[in-house]
Amino acid sequence: MTTRRRFMMTAALMAAAVQMASMSHQARAEEDKAQLMFVQTADDLKADGKTLRLVNVGQQTLYFSDRPVRIAGHMTMPAFFG
Repeated sequence: MTTRRRFMMTAALMAAAVQMASMSHQARAEEDKAQLMFVQTADDLKADGKTLRLVNVGQQTLYFSDRPVRIAGHMTMPAFFG
């Protein structure tokens, strides 16, 4: 094999390896991202065929997650909707 072919083959393999490493890193980042659940409290609930409406909603929204890490906290309603 000539030097040029060997160089081109090595460059192609290196490019493929870099791309595979990048894809693996992105997949890990997606797995590590926490999925949060939100809890809102209210005095009453009104529902029709398509809509659920909370009446006199509390001023705090709770959030939590247990995978991949445990997270819990609260935020104000303006922060939740912002």
